[in-house]
Amino acid sequence: MKAQIGSTAQVLILSEPRTKYAYVDGKRSTQVERDPATNLDVATVRVAANTPFGLVEATAWIPTSTAPTARTEALAELTGQLEMEIAGGDFGATRNTIRGIENIKVLGDFTSAITALANAKLPAQKA
Repeated sequence: MKAQIGSTAQVLILSEPRTKYAYVDGKRSTQVERDPATNLDVATVRVAANTPFGLVEATAWIPTSTAPTARTEALAELTGQLEMEIAGGDFGATRNTIRGIENIKVLGDFTSAITALANAKLPAQKA
């Protein structure tokens, strides 16, 4: 199933980018895979994404030109005509892939965000 998920998505990057190579006749080639939605060479990263379906773990196809900015534990915003493909997996699991990403903007890192939240002063609650 494919679903449009909008033009932006906030994600937590869970893995380092890996170049995605095309397979020709079932064999891995030296040619880099291209995203059919953007026609850009892609690398893949695992992300926890905030989508209309809730928080999901997915593989994001990011342009190779933006891969150096995608570091593990970064909070980032993906932009483009984003589409998520949901496919069935083993034992009731699903495999989620986000395509159509044109740019990735790093917003900060997870550790700093959680530390800031933990140290934030909460407003006094009224009885």
